Amino acid sequence: MSKQDKSPSKSNKMEEEETKEIIEDVKYPDLNILSVTKNAQSQNGLKHGDYKRYRTYCAKRLKRVRKGIKFTHGRGKFVKKNLTLENINEFKDPRILEIPLYNAERAWAYAMSLKQELSTNKNADPRIRIHIRGRFLRALKWAKLLKAICKKHTEEVFIKLSSNIDFLL
Repeated sequence: MSKQDKSPSKSNKMEEEETKEIIEDVKYPDLNILSVTKNAQSQNGLKHGDYKRYRTYCAKRLKRVRKGIKFTHGRGKFVKKNLTLENINEFKDPRILEIPLYNAERAWAYAMSLKQELSTNKNADPRIRIHIRGRFLRALKWAKLLKAICKKHTEEVFIKLSSNIDFLL
């Protein structure tokens, strides 16, 4: 009985190790979005409703992240670099996910700042409402990109795991 108990446990351990190797094979960064966002918001002005301060923090953080992962827009002349689902795999740095996150947060903070200004100043330009709507749509665009990247990552891990499990069976 003891010999039979040892062989299944070894095979289970081997399967677990193979599964861990498969998961580690897929090179996607990990980012705890909720905790990063809540910490940034509470430490940079949103605790007191200071959206402008939070927006400047997001802009500075974006610049620092872009420079750190070498995703800048050129030295002299501006050369636009788009972050898409296709080119996300080129970067192994986990900070690549911070770009759409902080872009969404920056656009949202700017819209909220304008909204706050509009509510305090009744004589403000009515076109501000259109600008607020545009900033909220920009924040939505970046949030959808972040969601799509996360969804693609989970699908690829699942496909890779299921294909290797079928091979083991």
